[in-house]
Amino acid sequence: MSTDKPVRVALLGCGAIAQAHLRAIAANPGVVEVAGIYDADRSRAEARAAEFHVAHIYNTWHDVLASDADVIAVLLPHDLHAKFAVEVLEAGHHVVVEKPLATTLAECDAILNAAAKACSKIRQLSVAPLFAETIQRIARGESVMSLFSEQDKLF
Repeated sequence: MSTDKPVRVALLGCGAIAQAHLRAIAANPGVVEVAGIYDADRSRAEARAAEFHVAHIYNTWHDVLASDADVIAVLLPHDLHAKFAVEVLEAGHHVVVEKPLATTLAECDAILNAAAKACSKIRQLSVAPLFAETIQRIARGESVMSLFSEQDKLF
């Protein structure tokens, strides 16, 4: 991935954690930009877009997958992380997943296997401030693989 242009990030899910990601993106102009946002609740996506001056709201999840985003941030309830992260990776995008990566070891393995097959990068975040660092590393082509530490718990 070239570092001469901002990394384009699509956000999947516009709940509370999306605010932290959107703030991190706004704090790093020229490094990262919002490609668009999507939420199954259109009114929530519209509210987040207005709050953070996001120009594009995707109409469907499939529009997100078909987008030109470099990275898709999965900001959904824990039990949905694996399903959507695997779909992101299979579509050829890099993925950022909020903590926990998934709810079972088998789901974690599925995500890691999809990343290996797609030669894509994956990052599981425990706190949103790591988001900007993650995007910068992806832009430089560096590894951002993150596995659970002993302190992390599967929910």
